[in-house]
Amino acid sequence: MAIWANQVFYRRDGAWVSSELATVTQRRLAFEPDTRIFVRGVIDYVLASGELRQVEYERVGFQTAYMRCGMYGGSPDTGRFQGMRLGDLVEGDRYDVTRPESRVHLAGLDEHLCRVTYAGETVAGVYQPIDPAAYEACAAGTPGWSFLA
Repeated sequence: MAIWANQVFYRRDGAWVSSELATVTQRRLAFEPDTRIFVRGVIDYVLASGELRQVEYERVGFQTAYMRCGMYGGSPDTGRFQGMRLGDLVEGDRYDVTRPESRVHLAGLDEHLCRVTYAGETVAGVYQPIDPAAYEACAAGTPGWSFLA
């Protein structure tokens, strides 16, 4: 099973097939206290059939793809964004993401490598909560978003 937005996909005959929709999503998330970046969560997906799929996500160390480094949503340092015409320009940077200030600087369209547990089975997966917007949604009490107790 794979979930993308509200689409639930299953592997059938070697291909991923979408056969269900999650009509309600209830997220309970935990964050680093100093950076407000996702660390773990429990998410309930209620399918159109009424069936509940509860999935647990736990970030693995600092294994995060900070997509802003690839200029998605704009570079954190230059303001350039994916798709800009820059001629022959090639750039690169290095960040120590074990440092909280680096994680805060890069946060945005983050994709966190996670241990994902569903129905007693744990696999590697990715969760993209959109840091720091996910924290802000929990703090504001936005429907479907709350802090993990």
